[in-house]
Amino acid sequence: MPCLITLPIGEARSRGELIRDYLSSHPEIKYYLIADNDEDLLAEQLPHLVKTSASYGFSEPEYKRCIELYMKFKSGRKQ
Repeated sequence: MPCLITLPIGEARSRGELIRDYLSSHPEIKYYLIADNDEDLLAEQLPHLVKTSASYGFSEPEYKRCIELYMKFKSGRKQ
């Protein structure tokens, strides 16, 4: 089930901290991907990141990388 996490205006926590808190409160989530043009994440989240471009956004290469990572995470393989 897709989820979008955005930083509220004036939020002092990083995006990585918000994602960590969300995942902590949803233990049913077994694997996840983060598609973002920023790397404001915690070190343990970086393997889940598909870096997008601020100029052109999410396109076919990023889509293919998401599918690749999803299949790896789902099968239990490491990066």
